[in-house]
Amino acid sequence: LEYVRSTENTSTTLINPNLFEQYCFPHLSEYGETIERYGKKHIVHMCGKIGTLLPLIDKIPGCAIDAFQSRPVGDTTIRDGFRNCPSKVLIGGSCFKTWLMSEDAIVANIVDSIKEAGTIKGLFLGHAGSMPESVEPDTIRNVWGRLKEMLLDFE
Repeated sequence: LEYVRSTENTSTTLINPNLFEQYCFPHLSEYGETIERYGKKHIVHMCGKIGTLLPLIDKIPGCAIDAFQSRPVGDTTIRDGFRNCPSKVLIGGSCFKTWLMSEDAIVANIVDSIKEAGTIKGLFLGHAGSMPESVEPDTIRNVWGRLKEMLLDFE
């Protein structure tokens, strides 16, 4: 399958939900319909503070939200995404500030978020945007390795 990611960098720190519904939602829906009409899958890029927008984002034709950010950069949790935007796969689930912690703290933070959500189905776990420059490649490799082992039996 081929995927098309539209970039709508809406955040409720910059636009209120009513304006999003009036101006952004219609064109994102049109993008999604057009993308799907051509046999592609629509991935909506949304990051930042989108918690109150999740029910509307759920109505946009598409299969996923890219760069889904947790607190404190975002205002959502994985659980919020699953509850309020159930038609979309969540790509992300953590935020760059999480990756500035120790390896143990990173793992604990992500595992706690997943346990709160109750599932990993519908989650493409990632760092939701740009990885901080100061994070060493070994840290990333170690964290993903530990998470993979811990989450193998988690549904």
